[in-house]
Amino acid sequence: ALLRMRHRPQHCIYYGYEHTDGRLPWVERVFAGLHGRFDLAIYPEPHRAALDAPRLGLDRTPTLVLLNGVQPLAPVASAQARNGRLVYAGLIDPIRTYGNAMLDGTFDDTPIDVFGRLEGFDDPARVIAGLGKRETNVRYHGKLPANADYHSRIAGSSGAIVGWAPLTESTFFACPNKFFEAIALGVPPITLPHPQTARIVRQFNCGWIADGFGVEALHKAVHKAQDAFGTPQHQLFIENCSQRAQPHVSWAAQATKLERAVSALR
Repeated sequence: ALLRMRHRPQHCIYYGYEHTDGRLPWVERVFAGLHGRFDLAIYPEPHRAALDAPRLGLDRTPTLVLLNGVQPLAPVASAQARNGRLVYAGLIDPIRTYGNAMLDGTFDDTPIDVFGRLEGFDDPARVIAGLGKRETNVRYHGKLPANADYHSRIAGSSGAIVGWAPLTESTFFACPNKFFEAIALGVPPITLPHPQTARIVRQFNCGWIADGFGVEALHKAVHKAQDAFGTPQHQLFIENCSQRAQPHVSWAAQATKLERAVSALR
């Protein structure tokens, strides 16, 4: 569409929300024909920007990192109002998001509310039915619309599990929406050591970081978080999510950065 335009727009912005992973040569071919057309390139994660910009011929284009901020649709619940359970919300894949571990019995001793769509399982219905056939603290609630009711259910959780298996560049340099959703709703995240999520958790002291990417490391981090529920540390993490981290990562903060960057192009 851009190549066929009869006029050149005053400004043209590339929003690289998805990462090419170095495995989409057709994208690189398309961008070869768009050389010099972009005034600003936007990415959700700085490592993705550094990798994709030269592939797409955008390494000399001004770059902006906009985090995947979320606008909360429910208020932050007090520590006393939390249900003592963890939440996992998002795509549920056997390997990429540790779906096998969460649903096959490995985490049966852990109270987790699971929301999302099962993808990649041979028989999703059988997996879900299996939860009801054994004693488990894991509950599957299906895929719900991201509305105020859903956000209220997330906000009532004591912690949020966030992470992808580092199978590719994009999953290692993950910038998951559900991480920012948890921050927005004041739910301390339990994250795998992805560079972006780990940096934010350390910067604002607002959650737990697993020691590694394996299931055992995630399991250990989950139980460390459980031991902290109801303690002053948990209270502090809740406050730091909503009062320190959210103002920095919110969509409003990202919109302000975007406004400044576009204004600078004029």
